[in-house]
Amino acid sequence: MKKVFVFLVVGYLVVGGILLLLDEPSAPSVRILSIETPSAFLITDDTERFAFSLFLDDPDAFLTVMANVTRASIHDAEETLALLLVEIVRTGAIRSDDGIRYDEFRYVFTTDGVSIDVGTLTLEDAVLSFDYEGGTTGDYRVGDVDFVFGAPGDPRHFDFTRLYAVYEDVDGRDALAGIVIGLETKTGTPIHILDVDLHIADVIVSLGEALELDELPAADASAATLLGDPLRTLLDPPVGGTLSFVTGRYFLPVVHEGRIRPVARFPIDIRYEYDGREYRFLIDDFAFRSAFADPASYGETIHRYEHLR
Repeated sequence: MKKVFVFLVVGYLVVGGILLLLDEPSAPSVRILSIETPSAFLITDDTERFAFSLFLDDPDAFLTVMANVTRASIHDAEETLALLLVEIVRTGAIRSDDGIRYDEFRYVFTTDGVSIDVGTLTLEDAVLSFDYEGGTTGDYRVGDVDFVFGAPGDPRHFDFTRLYAVYEDVDGRDALAGIVIGLETKTGTPIHILDVDLHIADVIVSLGEALELDELPAADASAATLLGDPLRTLLDPPVGGTLSFVTGRYFLPVVHEGRIRPVARFPIDIRYEYDGREYRFLIDDFAFRSAFADPASYGETIHRYEHLR
């Protein structure tokens, strides 16, 4: 009888152990998406804020808690810029990938004490990197990034009086077609714009096609219509030239080299000549467009990652 009892106890223990093993969940993980999109930011000082988006399938994952981040940086194959994470914002935007729901989180940074008076740091195929509590690390590809260091334009020679972007539909995608800008000199002396740079890879202002406007166009007007050339496309080569003005409103056409890019936020970097000398006038980056369709429809690359929670 005693032997039967022992066998029963051992049997229960073995069966119980097997059931525990079968019921034990696999190591939990969080899925992350990053999307390569071109971006550019004007950095006026080391308190200037800028942000990148990541998409997570678990809004409560440790990656969404600031206290869990011990270090942040962004880099390419040549350069690294240390970052200070100052905020993580759940935007409320949702995207689906392979049937999985992802929430968008905006990771907001400053340059962690790095302050450069003037210049541009260009990162090609940039990678956003985090170190987390417990030794976990994460590297996420975010696309080409320009950091433009400098102060906003000094309006001693001229200022802008109006500014908005014109977007046209290209095969169901919103495409930046140009900039409408009002310009006014402060001295009455003509100013000569030599170059306008948006600091977005493969998106170029075709200054030689600049058009003075009698009336302001709609924000969804096409460049071909405004320029009076029905054969013109946004993939045509840029036309070099300069723009001289005293006061006026102008359409500055944009071309995309190779393919249409989803361009929503960028600074405007104007190089100009006044009284025989060259100067620079910077207009701060802001969102000319609030949102786009799926960036993948523009050919932008989506990267998928998975981390233990």
